[in-house]
Amino acid sequence: MSMDPLLWHKVAAISGVAALGLGTYGAHVFKPQNPAYKDVWHTASLYHLVHTAALVAAPITKHPNVFGGLLTAGILAFSGTCYTVAFLEDRKYSTLAPFGGFAFIAAWGKSNEEYPPTVPSIIEMFAITFILKFSC
Repeated sequence: MSMDPLLWHKVAAISGVAALGLGTYGAHVFKPQNPAYKDVWHTASLYHLVHTAALVAAPITKHPNVFGGLLTAGILAFSGTCYTVAFLEDRKYSTLAPFGGFAFIAAWGKSNEEYPPTVPSIIEMFAITFILKFSC
């Protein structure tokens, strides 16, 4: 039984609501005793929102369920871990973050397989835009 690729739009919608809510909380309410954890929360928010936006493109990739699944796993493992570390102000909860990072890397690597082959990958265009925006 295969999963409907358009399900990833629903996953992206739920993740987007969560990303915006958590980002807003982090920007306006979250006041950690150690200000370094504010940066950890910000990193979690940024990666959560960026990879949620990429989830919208999952149905047009060659392997939507692999791409969407890896992004979702990355959001949960990386951003979820960073949110937890920041909220509890304790780095001992950071164990899963590297696995989330590897899931993100694997997802972006999988996006390199263009579909359809004659059209530039929307994922690659998104990645290039993101890199240019945040590298300056």
